[in-house]
Amino acid sequence: MSGYDIRKLALTPAQKILSEVADRHGLTVADLRGRSRGTTIVRARQEAMYRLRAELTLSCPTVAGVINRDHTTVSHGAHAHADRHGLPKTWRTREAR
Repeated sequence: MSGYDIRKLALTPAQKILSEVADRHGLTVADLRGRSRGTTIVRARQEAMYRLRAELTLSCPTVAGVINRDHTTVSHGAHAHADRHGLPKTWRTREAR
């Protein structure tokens, strides 16, 4: 099992995304879920918000629970990330189907 991080094998899809985003930005998952409003952490957090919405089709309130934020913050953050990177903002949540 060489090359695998055993801690990441049992992660939920949401936890996996948070871990990937944190690793990509040199942060911890605790940083993403924490209170800091520094630019580096905020941008990484917004990427996580976008990915949770787009890849897992989670609602804003559900994402808010995952990262300890208000659902309006999640909506703003996901849209800000999409605008900054020219990504689509059309996602449908499982709850809305």
